[in-house]
Amino acid sequence: MSYLTAQISASTSGDNTVIAAPSTINPPTGGAGSSYTPSIIVHGYLIVAAGSVVARFYNGASASTLPLTGPMSMITGTPIAFGDPSTLSGRSQPFAFKLSAGSALVLNLGAGVQVSGHIIYSIL
Repeated sequence: MSYLTAQISASTSGDNTVIAAPSTINPPTGGAGSSYTPSIIVHGYLIVAAGSVVARFYNGASASTLPLTGPMSMITGTPIAFGDPSTLSGRSQPFAFKLSAGSALVLNLGAGVQVSGHIIYSIL
């Protein structure tokens, strides 16, 4: 499994897309197999806020799905993290959450406060 990283830089109240929804994958022309839409698997994250704000991760737009996390009350400069990147190796790893096929990872902020960090994820 190969791991990818994405930067988090959000400052808008409401939904902020962290990782865009993966596109449908088609087999090569003349190849065997069928099309499928992959899922995002989040293995770890770290977020820190520049002020007080409530943040939640969502499986797509917040208005149409249940949150992946509870409300995370953030205070200035205090990080919230899940996962240890030093444990990522070739063996099976635990993960924070797996999104539905074709869904984007969204960070919803309760106020317009800068939230920064990174995500470690894979596409399956």
